[in-house]
Amino acid sequence: MTLRWLAAPEVERYFAGKPGLVSPWPAEVWRGKPPTVFLVRVRNQTAEEIQFDPTLVALVTQDGLRTRPVSYEEFYQQLEGVEKADVRLLSLQAILFSRFLVIMPGSQREGLLVFPSLGPEVKHLLVEFASFFVGGRNAPGLFEFQVLREKTD
Repeated sequence: MTLRWLAAPEVERYFAGKPGLVSPWPAEVWRGKPPTVFLVRVRNQTAEEIQFDPTLVALVTQDGLRTRPVSYEEFYQQLEGVEKADVRLLSLQAILFSRFLVIMPGSQREGLLVFPSLGPEVKHLLVEFASFFVGGRNAPGLFEFQVLREKTD
């Protein structure tokens, strides 16, 4: 499994590289409260199936604040009425990790986990994968990130 944080320009490039998909977030969202987006790639190199429930992933700040990924249903409510909402929602539906996954041996899956915007006080993050099973055995994962902020004038 690999996990990579995506800044706004990387999110745009990600969706631009996927034929038929558009970035689901209007520009005003990124200027206001940009979501925290992670690209997740899971490749099953074992002889057993991998099971993964992305709804149980937690983003944990240095203060112990735990948040869960934003669900497709929440995005539906947020984007309802926005210009090109139908295309944006289809793009999200195609790439968002929001449902239980089973990855067979030799297969791989790629998708996004999206969390609410980070506050300016956040300096350290943990991404906990508590519900990750290989052949029925729990194999939790933990990814650690240091948040570095660019100065803007």
